[in-house]
Amino acid sequence: MTIPSSTKQANIDRNLDAECLTLDETDLAEITTFDLGHRVANPDFTPDWD
Repeated sequence: MTIPSSTKQANIDRNLDAECLTLDETDLAEITTFDLGHRVANPDFTPDWD
């Protein structure tokens, strides 16, 4: 899971708006097709745990 963070108020507000996000059946079906074997975010500072 990626945890968003920001010091800019506009970005913080947009991140909080994601709580109101709703997904329909088509969205959920598409999510199940994602490749779960790779990281989406892998910044240089993350630990090597896997």
